[in-house]
Amino acid sequence: YSKGQWDSAVFLLKKAAGYPENFNPDTYYMLITSEVYAGDNPEALDDCDIFLENFPDSLLKPRVDYLKGRILYSLGEYEKSIIILSDFCHEYDSDEMYSYALFYIGEALYAGYRYDEASSIYERVVTDFPEAPKATAAQYRLDSISQRSREEKLLYLLKQTGEEYLFAKEEYEKQLRMYNSESVASTK
Repeated sequence: YSKGQWDSAVFLLKKAAGYPENFNPDTYYMLITSEVYAGDNPEALDDCDIFLENFPDSLLKPRVDYLKGRILYSLGEYEKSIIILSDFCHEYDSDEMYSYALFYIGEALYAGYRYDEASSIYERVVTDFPEAPKATAAQYRLDSISQRSREEKLLYLLKQTGEEYLFAKEEYEKQLRMYNSESVASTK
Protein backbone atom coordinates (compact mmCIF):
# COMPACT_ATOMS: atom_id res chain seq x y z
CA TYR A 1 0.00 0.00 0.00
CA SER A 2 2.71 2.48 0.98
CA LYS A 3 4.60 1.76 -2.25
CA GLY A 4 1.56 2.51 -4.40
CA GLN A 5 1.25 -1.02 -5.76
CA TRP A 6 -2.52 -0.87 -5.78
CA ASP A 7 -3.39 -4.20 -7.37
CA SER A 8 -1.24 -6.09 -4.89
CA ALA A 9 -2.57 -3.98 -2.04
CA VAL A 10 -6.17 -4.76 -3.04
CA PHE A 11 -5.44 -8.47 -3.18
CA LEU A 12 -3.68 -8.56 0.20
CA LEU A 13 -6.16 -6.24 1.96
CA LYS A 14 -9.13 -8.30 0.73
CA LYS A 15 -7.42 -11.38 2.08
CA ALA A 16 -6.65 -9.64 5.38
CA ALA A 17 -10.22 -8.30 5.74
CA GLY A 18 -11.45 -11.89 5.55
CA TYR A 19 -9.98 -12.60 9.00
CA PRO A 20 -12.15 -11.50 11.95
CA GLU A 21 -9.24 -9.77 13.72
CA ASN A 22 -8.67 -7.57 10.64
CA PHE A 23 -12.31 -6.70 10.04
CA ASN A 24 -11.94 -3.09 11.16
CA PRO A 25 -12.34 0.45 9.79
CA ASP A 26 -8.64 0.93 9.05
CA THR A 27 -8.36 -2.20 6.90
CA TYR A 28 -11.51 -1.37 4.97
CA TYR A 29 -10.52 2.25 4.44
CA MET A 30 -7.16 1.17 3.03
CA LEU A 31 -8.93 -1.40 0.87
CA ILE A 32 -11.35 1.20 -0.51
CA THR A 33 -8.59 3.70 -1.31
CA SER A 34 -6.50 0.95 -2.91
CA GLU A 35 -9.44 -0.04 -5.11
CA VAL A 36 -10.02 3.58 -6.12
CA TYR A 37 -6.36 4.06 -7.07
CA ALA A 38 -6.38 0.71 -8.89
CA GLY A 39 -9.39 1.93 -10.90
CA ASP A 40 -11.80 -0.70 -9.57
CA ASN A 41 -14.63 1.67 -8.72
CA PRO A 42 -17.48 -0.88 -8.62
CA GLU A 43 -15.63 -2.92 -5.99
CA ALA A 44 -14.72 0.23 -4.08
CA LEU A 45 -18.39 1.25 -4.06
CA ASP A 46 -19.41 -2.15 -2.66
CA ASP A 47 -16.74 -1.89 0.02
CA CYS A 48 -17.90 1.64 0.90
CA ASP A 49 -21.33 0.19 1.61
CA ILE A 50 -19.81 -2.57 3.75
CA PHE A 51 -17.77 0.01 5.66
CA LEU A 52 -20.72 2.34 6.26
CA GLU A 53 -22.94 -0.54 7.35
CA ASN A 54 -20.42 -2.03 9.78
CA PHE A 55 -18.53 1.00 11.06
CA PRO A 56 -21.02 3.91 11.28
CA ASP A 57 -19.24 5.50 14.27
CA SER A 58 -15.72 5.35 12.85
CA LEU A 59 -13.59 8.47 12.60
CA LEU A 60 -13.00 7.48 8.96
CA LYS A 61 -16.72 7.64 8.10
CA PRO A 62 -16.51 11.20 6.64
CA ARG A 63 -13.72 10.09 4.29
CA VAL A 64 -15.69 7.06 3.16
CA ASP A 65 -18.81 9.19 2.62
CA TYR A 66 -16.76 11.54 0.45
CA LEU A 67 -15.13 8.66 -1.44
CA LYS A 68 -18.51 7.09 -2.09
CA GLY A 69 -19.74 10.33 -3.66
CA ARG A 70 -16.60 10.60 -5.80
CA ILE A 71 -16.88 6.98 -6.88
CA LEU A 72 -20.50 7.46 -7.91
CA TYR A 73 -19.43 10.52 -9.92
CA SER A 74 -16.69 8.47 -11.62
CA LEU A 75 -19.24 5.80 -12.50
CA GLY A 76 -21.53 8.37 -14.12
CA GLU A 77 -24.15 8.12 -11.37
CA TYR A 78 -24.44 11.90 -11.16
CA GLU A 79 -27.72 12.20 -9.26
CA LYS A 80 -26.63 9.69 -6.62
CA SER A 81 -23.28 11.42 -6.37
CA ILE A 82 -24.96 14.79 -5.79
CA ILE A 83 -27.08 13.31 -3.01
CA ILE A 84 -24.15 11.62 -1.23
CA LEU A 85 -21.84 14.62 -1.55
CA SER A 86 -24.59 17.04 -0.45
CA ASP A 87 -25.20 14.90 2.62
CA PHE A 88 -21.45 14.97 3.27
CA CYS A 89 -21.43 18.78 3.03
CA HIS A 90 -24.38 19.14 5.40
CA GLU A 91 -22.94 16.72 7.92
CA TYR A 92 -19.26 17.73 7.80
CA ASP A 93 -19.20 21.43 6.94
CA SER A 94 -15.83 21.96 8.61
CA ASP A 95 -14.10 18.94 7.06
CA GLU A 96 -11.03 19.60 4.94
CA MET A 97 -12.67 17.72 2.03
CA TYR A 98 -15.66 20.10 2.02
CA SER A 99 -14.41 22.22 -0.88
CA TYR A 100 -13.63 19.08 -2.89
CA ALA A 101 -17.15 17.75 -2.24
CA LEU A 102 -18.63 21.06 -3.41
CA PHE A 103 -16.51 20.96 -6.53
CA TYR A 104 -17.63 17.44 -7.42
CA ILE A 105 -21.26 18.38 -6.82
CA GLY A 106 -20.66 21.12 -9.39
CA GLU A 107 -19.01 18.63 -11.74
CA ALA A 108 -21.96 16.24 -11.45
CA LEU A 109 -24.37 19.08 -12.18
CA TYR A 110 -22.21 20.20 -15.11
CA ALA A 111 -22.11 16.66 -16.50
CA GLY A 112 -25.90 16.56 -16.24
CA TYR A 113 -26.19 19.82 -18.29
CA ARG A 114 -27.52 21.74 -15.28
CA TYR A 115 -25.25 24.69 -15.91
CA ASP A 116 -27.05 27.32 -13.82
CA GLU A 117 -26.96 25.13 -10.71
CA ALA A 118 -23.36 24.12 -11.39
CA SER A 119 -22.39 27.75 -11.81
CA SER A 120 -23.64 28.68 -8.33
CA ILE A 121 -21.69 25.76 -6.79
CA TYR A 122 -18.49 26.68 -8.66
CA GLU A 123 -18.95 30.30 -7.61
CA ARG A 124 -19.13 29.17 -4.01
CA VAL A 125 -15.92 27.16 -4.33
CA VAL A 126 -14.12 30.15 -5.86
CA THR A 127 -15.35 32.73 -3.34
CA ASP A 128 -15.45 30.66 -0.13
CA PHE A 129 -12.32 28.59 -0.78
CA PRO A 130 -9.99 30.65 -2.98
CA GLU A 131 -6.92 28.78 -1.72
CA ALA A 132 -8.43 25.32 -2.31
CA PRO A 133 -6.74 23.19 -4.97
CA LYS A 134 -10.02 22.95 -6.91
CA ALA A 135 -10.63 26.73 -6.97
CA THR A 136 -8.75 27.14 -10.26
CA ALA A 137 -10.69 24.30 -11.89
CA ALA A 138 -13.95 25.80 -10.58
CA GLN A 139 -13.03 29.18 -12.09
CA TYR A 140 -12.29 27.47 -15.40
CA ARG A 141 -15.74 25.84 -15.34
CA LEU A 142 -17.34 29.20 -14.54
CA ASP A 143 -15.58 30.70 -17.56
CA SER A 144 -16.73 27.78 -19.73
CA ILE A 145 -20.34 28.20 -18.61
CA SER A 146 -20.15 31.94 -19.26
CA GLN A 147 -18.72 31.39 -22.73
CA ARG A 148 -21.36 28.75 -23.47
CA SER A 149 -24.07 31.20 -22.46
CA ARG A 150 -22.66 33.87 -24.77
CA GLU A 151 -22.46 31.37 -27.63
CA GLU A 152 -26.08 30.32 -27.12
CA LYS A 153 -27.19 33.96 -27.21
CA LEU A 154 -25.20 34.58 -30.40
CA LEU A 155 -26.66 31.48 -32.03
CA TYR A 156 -30.14 32.65 -31.12
CA LEU A 157 -29.47 36.09 -32.61
CA LEU A 158 -27.97 34.52 -35.72
CA LYS A 159 -31.02 32.31 -36.13
CA GLN A 160 -33.36 35.28 -35.68
CA THR A 161 -31.51 37.51 -38.14
CA GLY A 162 -31.20 34.61 -40.59
CA GLU A 163 -34.95 34.05 -40.51
CA GLU A 164 -35.58 37.77 -40.98
CA TYR A 165 -33.15 37.84 -43.91
CA LEU A 166 -34.86 34.88 -45.59
CA PHE A 167 -38.28 36.48 -45.11
CA ALA A 168 -37.05 39.79 -46.55
CA LYS A 169 -35.40 38.01 -49.50
CA GLU A 170 -38.57 36.05 -50.29
CA GLU A 171 -40.64 39.21 -50.05
CA TYR A 172 -38.23 41.05 -52.37
CA GLU A 173 -38.29 38.22 -54.93
CA LYS A 174 -42.09 38.15 -54.76
CA GLN A 175 -42.28 41.92 -55.35
CA LEU A 176 -39.76 41.62 -58.19
CA ARG A 177 -41.81 38.88 -59.89
CA MET A 178 -44.97 40.97 -59.54
CA TYR A 179 -43.20 44.02 -61.01
CA ASN A 180 -41.79 41.97 -63.89
CA SER A 181 -45.19 40.44 -64.66
CA GLU A 182 -46.84 43.91 -64.55
CA SER A 183 -44.09 45.30 -66.75
CA VAL A 184 -44.57 42.50 -69.30
CA ALA A 185 -48.35 43.02 -69.26
CA SER A 186 -48.06 46.78 -69.82
CA THR A 187 -45.55 46.26 -72.63
CA LYS A 188 -48.01 43.97 -74.46
